[in-house]
Amino acid sequence: PLWQQLEAEQMVLHSDGSQQHAQFATDEGQHGLLSFIAAPLRAGDTVLGMLKVNADPVFTFSQRQVAYVQILAESLGAVLQLRSYAAQLSASELQYRSLFDAHPQPMWVYERGSLRILAVNRAMVRHYGYTEAELLRMTTAQLWPEEERPRREVEARALPTGVRRDAVHRRHRKKDGTHIDMEVYAGDITFNGRAARQVLATDVTQRMRVERELARVGTVQRLLSACNEA
Repeated sequence: PLWQQLEAEQMVLHSDGSQQHAQFATDEGQHGLLSFIAAPLRAGDTVLGMLKVNADPVFTFSQRQVAYVQILAESLGAVLQLRSYAAQLSASELQYRSLFDAHPQPMWVYERGSLRILAVNRAMVRHYGYTEAELLRMTTAQLWPEEERPRREVEARALPTGVRRDAVHRRHRKKDGTHIDMEVYAGDITFNGRAARQVLATDVTQRMRVERELARVGTVQRLLSACNEA
């Protein structure tokens, strides 16, 4: 049968006027028996359909015509495969975007070089107090305290490609002027064709406040102990 041959990735050439492939060689019985070439349309290892060229019953296809049909079928199969990859990529990007948006910690993407913010998630909008539109008009440098910006901008722009930052302490500034301590994780990504950095940040302001207070209490206790021993 025709489909078995196509699924075996074989081209089918029918030009002898016999009834061997009549159910495929006729156009629903409207034009009678036809000569034809049928070539499988493959996307990877899967046969998705066929490319079929019909001709009069007495027509004989030349080797060049058969080769043209085979090349066209392979080209169409490649296009179908690319479309399949594009659909899978789009689905993957949508899933990633959903995870990005729903992440409970602030996340954003900024462009290397310009430091312009390209994407933010809902947690960042809530935590920093800016709207999404406001953040997308800013650079990541505008999240830093003003006194730190010149030095840190130079460092950020000079950062070599591929460098990751894990659990790095940074001071940030909210829209209302409040300074917060953030623990930052950052790495390189390509975002809409641009070289970029993706950042995940955890607010450790309260933790660091407690640590500073414990350190202060420890210092006081050591001073008292020294006084008592004197």
